[in-house]
Amino acid sequence: MFDYAAFLRYNLTPESCSSRKTIVLLGLLEMIESGDWLDSATIYLSENLAKPASPVVILLIEGIRRTGESMQPVLEKKGFRVIRVTSGKEALSRVKSQRPAVIVFDVSAWRGNLARLCASLRDAGLPMLVLLAERPATLMEWPEGVVTLARPFTARKFINCVTRLLPEQDGDVLRLNDIQFNIQHRHVRKGAADHRLTPMQAKLLEVFMRHPGETLSRHYLIKQVWKWNTDDLDDTRTLDVHVRWLREIVEDDPNAPVYLTTVRGVGYRLGLPEKPGGVKVTG
Repeated sequence: MFDYAAFLRYNLTPESCSSRKTIVLLGLLEMIESGDWLDSATIYLSENLAKPASPVVILLIEGIRRTGESMQPVLEKKGFRVIRVTSGKEALSRVKSQRPAVIVFDVSAWRGNLARLCASLRDAGLPMLVLLAERPATLMEWPEGVVTLARPFTARKFINCVTRLLPEQDGDVLRLNDIQFNIQHRHVRKGAADHRLTPMQAKLLEVFMRHPGETLSRHYLIKQVWKWNTDDLDDTRTLDVHVRWLREIVEDDPNAPVYLTTVRGVGYRLGLPEKPGGVKVTG
């Protein structure tokens, strides 16, 4: 019988894994090597060849005569789908019909009954971020659970506030900056994008996220994830391909990684962009 697993492992190099179809083939390789692979492969293909998951929806409420720049381009740049409205009536309608993950309400130039609208929006049970003017004309008591952010603020601070308000996932969740990994469901959220991992990809990411900022040797990673006590070239190539796949998720530019980086001659490191200095090596 032809050894499909060996053929795929030999031909799938990190350099070749730049397309989604190639990544799906890598997932099939895992299914083949798992033994009882037919049912697993069918499920995997149904999940990964379907259309991409819908982006997280944000309801953005802004007055027509707002004092600052609209936050819509900032949100869309990070992958969120933004529904922008300019009236309280439309906001309440969209809350019911679209059920957004987070409500962002810019009250800096809002005209109308602000307290009543905020109370009605909070009754929907959705997290809400209120953007304030630099020097609010009046001070008001916001409903419980409302988070406020006063101008001036950076785009990064704004996005961090929105990300922290996104609904929690069930199960154990590991976090690194804006990366959230649900171990039980093998689900990764990077900013506004959602991804589902294969079992081996999930194991590899879990090892990285349990050792943030540490340089992990190739031998250590292979032993932890695949339980192989080897430095065989084919095995290290399997690791390299999986790392490439993870970079497609956690990096803004997988070809210029800043979070999941290569430590030449040793292995890999997952952490915030590295500052000059020594690194801790595991394995």
